[in-house]
Amino acid sequence: MLHKIGVRHELLTKSIYKELWLVFLFPAIVGIVHVFVGMNIFSLILMDPYFRIWIPIAIFAVIYTAYYLITVQLYKGIVLPSKMRI
Repeated sequence: MLHKIGVRHELLTKSIYKELWLVFLFPAIVGIVHVFVGMNIFSLILMDPYFRIWIPIAIFAVIYTAYYLITVQLYKGIVLPSKMRI
């Protein structure tokens, strides 16, 4: 619909990336904060709970980013007309 009123392809693509970024950002933040709260609780039991914590966070970030990029491509396939898809 936005294409019909003259919105450029670049603007449509940027708006798709921004819209989905916000949808993906908040659950990621909640998940990471949840992990750190859990680590604080288990710090009473564990000797060094933050030892190599970056490894699972990095794995989570890579998988979540891949999922985000796949979702953007699928969303563009649904929203954008076929002649505008790249």
